Amino acid sequence: MDVSLPAIALSILLPSALAIYAILVFLYPDTAAFSRRNRNVPTASGGESLLGHTRYGGKVRPRTYDRKLDIAREFGDIVRLTFVNPTVPWRPVEQFYAFNVEDVEFILRNPDIFEKGEEGRAVIGQLLGEGIFAADGHQWLVARKTASNIFKASLFRTHFSADFAHQADVLCSVLRTAALRGSVVDLQDVLLRCTIDSFARLALGTDVGALSKEPAFTNGVHRIQDAARGEEYERMTFPDIPFASAFDTANAIVNKRSSDPFWKWTEYFSGEDQKMLSALRLMDDFAQTLITKKRSEVQASGGKKGPGLEGDGPLSLLDYFLRYENDDGSELTDRQMRDVVINFLIAGRDTTAQTLSWCFWELCHHPEAFARLREEAFRVLGSRNAQCGYDHTKEMTWTTAVFYETLRLHPNVPTANKIPAADARLPGTNTRIYKGDIIQLSSYVMGRLKKVWGEDAEVWRPERWLTPANTLVRESPYKWPVFNAGPRVCLGQAMATQEACVFLSTVARKFDVELWGEDEPRKWGVWHPQEEKREGRYSVGLTLGMRGGLDVKIRERA
Repeated sequence: MDVSLPAIALSILLPSALAIYAILVFLYPDTAAFSRRNRNVPTASGGESLLGHTRYGGKVRPRTYDRKLDIAREFGDIVRLTFVNPTVPWRPVEQFYAFNVEDVEFILRNPDIFEKGEEGRAVIGQLLGEGIFAADGHQWLVARKTASNIFKASLFRTHFSADFAHQADVLCSVLRTAALRGSVVDLQDVLLRCTIDSFARLALGTDVGALSKEPAFTNGVHRIQDAARGEEYERMTFPDIPFASAFDTANAIVNKRSSDPFWKWTEYFSGEDQKMLSALRLMDDFAQTLITKKRSEVQASGGKKGPGLEGDGPLSLLDYFLRYENDDGSELTDRQMRDVVINFLIAGRDTTAQTLSWCFWELCHHPEAFARLREEAFRVLGSRNAQCGYDHTKEMTWTTAVFYETLRLHPNVPTANKIPAADARLPGTNTRIYKGDIIQLSSYVMGRLKKVWGEDAEVWRPERWLTPANTLVRESPYKWPVFNAGPRVCLGQAMATQEACVFLSTVARKFDVELWGEDEPRKWGVWHPQEEKREGRYSVGLTLGMRGGLDVKIRERA
């Protein structure tokens, strides 16, 4: 019987393919195919043969930061993960989690070596463009140099102080309404609205009206699992603000990309690419309207002034950039200014509001700490209605300690990726890193490691930030990189601390805050009937928000 040529070819190719597959499985049992072998670094558990950890991120996403903490406890200061490269399959992506303080210091002190990288910019570039969070090299230097004009001591005492006090009063007005009606209110949502208005004024010279419209009140029933009866309640909500909603949509889409190496395809087939474009278009139009208006104002006033000169009043960040020139003497483009402003809004809105939400969450769990904060506020400010200024915040050591301790356990930027532009060796673990690898730092993990913070590392204890003389402890920023560190340390650290002290001291003097609905499954990545077994109270993204918000009931104090 004649045997066809295709049959012969199949009889040869199939066994050969199976043999090659078997060899690859043997060589790469828990890593991506063709990843570097025999590296003197442990590989994280959860990897699959030939795929490595490609599907790993999606599996652990609801508790992703706690999973990283598990890995640190199991494997130590540095651990490797591998991923299939969707662009070049035979060159897998190698990622390292770095938890050693000396390694972290080396990485953050050398931003010219450890960059955001093209891959990192591809993930966040649509939203952040060439702003300070996404840029490297000269572009970053321009953004930082110009933005530094707005972070002056004189502005902290005047413009910032007045604006934060005003916004704290707006917050109290909202909380007073909720208290009078006995309504449940999402405090995180209200804080996000407060901070986007405040930072929009500082960045753009105008707010977005996030709390300008009347709230709505709806009735509901709070029921857990299969409970026969539930608790009736009234909820206070606010209408969507187009710019803020677009901001949230774009941010959420970018957040998903961090755990999906095939995000371009995922967004294309899910339609999220069009949602992203629609959100960006709305944000760009909003920014462009203000940029055009500001350009007209500058021209009407007779042209440019030198950066840093305040003229008739405090300048917004946009004012400073309109007065800045590129190295070749040309004006900054509208796109450059848009990128700077959007980066500033993300930094000011999400970081402060979300950290304040975690502060109130922790204070509600520690009423004795809340009482001490309230006592300090009255001692420093003197009365219930006195406004909190810049100099007052310098005396609020306990309030600052509460803020810092909350950031230690709930850092607003829980992870950060760095991509080496050249081969390097990490000094703390003596690990060889190659150009193009991904190094992930995690403030969330480092803040909970006993080897870094002692046996009580996972205990929220603001006292650790105070000396016996009641002055603040100054920890190494490389042990506590919640504001980044090194040349790229956050410009807004003092501003965030000031705003936190203003908001916390103002609310504490006027209201009691009670957590509500913490047993709702939607607020936990991993829910369990027993409270101590729940995990993932956080949302997963670029910043560490509270999953499902922060529902509270408010009582006004006499």
